[in-house]
Amino acid sequence: MIVNEKYMKGSLAVVPERKEDKEGKERYRELKKAKNQRNKRLKEKQWQVKRGTLLCILLLFICGFSVIYSYGAAFTKQKELAKLQKSERDINMENDNLKVELLKFSSFEYVKSNAEGKLSMIAPDRSKVISVDLNRDNFKEESLVKEEKNSIVSFIKDLFF
Repeated sequence: MIVNEKYMKGSLAVVPERKEDKEGKERYRELKKAKNQRNKRLKEKQWQVKRGTLLCILLLFICGFSVIYSYGAAFTKQKELAKLQKSERDINMENDNLKVELLKFSSFEYVKSNAEGKLSMIAPDRSKVISVDLNRDNFKEESLVKEEKNSIVSFIKDLFF
């Protein structure tokens, strides 16, 4: 077998000689390592882009939810305010109606017609009228009334005991 640096002549089936290309393998390993590192950097960069996108989507979702929640709370307060204002209007209307009825019932003509019509009362004559001075103290004081009760109770106790 004749071995030339570039070509081999003859059969190598029995004992093949292999030249190991250490430099080629080393270069291949370095290129593969560089390719793996580049792929790793690209994947990391893609992950950072995805993470940033997801973070933006999450922030937008939170902002949207908070805006919707605040609108809902404002709507609820506005609905409650409208309900209270309607209630206030109803109460004021009822108050005005009661004032009108009070004026109606306090008028002398209404009292007189009601007394004569429903209660069958008659107006007294001047000769049958008795005037009473209400400025004077016509009633006994409470302490004197209590003393009289106590004296009656004490009198009965003294009789039996």
